[in-house]
Amino acid sequence: MSVQTFISSKKRIKELKKKFYSKLENKLSHIKLPIQGDSLFGPSPPNILVGSYGYPKVRWGPLISMDPETEDMISDYSKLYGKSYEDIIQNFSFTIKGERISNIFSRERILRNAQDIVLSHKPIDIEMKVKNRPYFNPEFDPYVTPHGYKTNIKSIILADNPKIPKPVYRIINDDVKAIDSVIELYNSGMDVYYTTRLLTSGLLGQAKEKKLVPTRWSITAVDDMITQYNLNKIRTYLELDRYFVYENEFLFNRFYILLLPGNWEYEQFEAWPKQSPWGTSWGFNEEYEPFTGRKKYAETQAGGYYAARIAVTEHLIRIRKQARVVVFREIDEEYCIPIGVWQVRENVRKAFHNKPFVTDNLRDALNHIRPKLKNDLSEYLKKSIVLTQTRLIFSPNVK
Repeated sequence: MSVQTFISSKKRIKELKKKFYSKLENKLSHIKLPIQGDSLFGPSPPNILVGSYGYPKVRWGPLISMDPETEDMISDYSKLYGKSYEDIIQNFSFTIKGERISNIFSRERILRNAQDIVLSHKPIDIEMKVKNRPYFNPEFDPYVTPHGYKTNIKSIILADNPKIPKPVYRIINDDVKAIDSVIELYNSGMDVYYTTRLLTSGLLGQAKEKKLVPTRWSITAVDDMITQYNLNKIRTYLELDRYFVYENEFLFNRFYILLLPGNWEYEQFEAWPKQSPWGTSWGFNEEYEPFTGRKKYAETQAGGYYAARIAVTEHLIRIRKQARVVVFREIDEEYCIPIGVWQVRENVRKAFHNKPFVTDNLRDALNHIRPKLKNDLSEYLKKSIVLTQTRLIFSPNVK
């Protein structure tokens, strides 16, 4: 979903948000905020959120969790897989986001303390001095997970020492470009969620260039950097010799992933129903990249494109093959409030853990997908670049 489309739908989302949270009103009314005077106390998941509005002066801040059972999930989104839509939104409702406005190149003490929180791979207890009592103000974004409460902060005090993974010490102190740090963290076994937080909080990059990076930019940047690194290897692999169909569904998002013999190409579709909150004009959208890659940002699908693509390249790296890839993403009307592109990444990752449908020809692969789609396959084929190439020798009208 593009940012422009999201913005144009904010009024409808606001209505749905109000309706959704009315179901949680009773639970929220029983919450006792962990505040004494002007101080908030609690475990902070190793995460901070950085906005893009007003750049290069941005709003940023750490989170405090009010539900100890979900602390880890708020920083490692892969642990949210399998949870219900309502439970996920509820989990994030029980968080307090501290906010402060700073220049992206700030070196103030409060930011350094927040960076220590991010470096920890486990939640740590903190005290936040606040300017006002936290108020309930849930925010939703197509990139970033939601949060419930908000307050303006004056200072951050750590009650614990951050638990920092050993490989990270050297990496964050190396005077190297951010992209080199991202790849080294990836090769050290750090997940994309941890790496994204480091980039967001201004811990990666050459010393003079380190800066806060809006969270939504960091998410896409890390996905893209790692994907390009993977593709440098994938383009040297042998091609698949058969057709594979993988599928998965989670949070009212269904994915069908078709791997075809051939050199690397990537195409991704999104389809939204007419009854969705995004209006009736969406229909299908499509993004494509050739063997050599793409230079333009995937505007129509934004972060969802990059989140799915990294998961695909991770699979091709595991099997040491290259392929042409077509991803069909269909979103049901029940997915009425965006909760971040992490669910796209995890959806596609899980698809590759499921048993695939395997065949020797494209016709059988498409006929396997056809009845599963809510939208007519012929509509996809009309827009497809990969599936209408003449070398495939396939007629969309042949069933």
